[in-house]
Amino acid sequence: MSNENYPVFQTAKLLRVLIPSREGKKGEYAVGLGEHDGHEHTILFCSETFPLDVLNKIIGKIIRVDPTNGRGLRAVDYKYQDFEVIKENLEDTAIEVQKIHLKLNNSENRAVQRHEIQLIENRKLRDEVEDLRDEFEKVRALILCAHANDEND
Repeated sequence: MSNENYPVFQTAKLLRVLIPSREGKKGEYAVGLGEHDGHEHTILFCSETFPLDVLNKIIGKIIRVDPTNGRGLRAVDYKYQDFEVIKENLEDTAIEVQKIHLKLNNSENRAVQRHEIQLIENRKLRDEVEDLRDEFEKVRALILCAHANDEND
């Protein structure tokens, strides 16, 4: 009979990624090697809770882990991790949102300007059509008067 010791701690330093990305039964996963108190342990990273494209950026960082049922360690949800990559991602996201907001404002301003220009041109065309109608009515009245004068003579 052999006694197996399972790790029961909440943080570990990520040393390297052993298996970068594989397809498993429940989705994509990666396996990394972590260190705690001088002992190395394997850590499972599931793609549904932890984005696998971030793993190479956090090598050497302290990450939060949870022990699983005798199968080693599993990385805690990415949103509950506490390292600078998340802060950098949040700052990058905020910058991108600000850029999108600025583009949206600019496009709205251009749309308003185009609409105003179209309204002005529409008013000018309406005035020109009214002037043409007036001229047409004058010519029509002149022709009718001339025709009536010819019939009277």
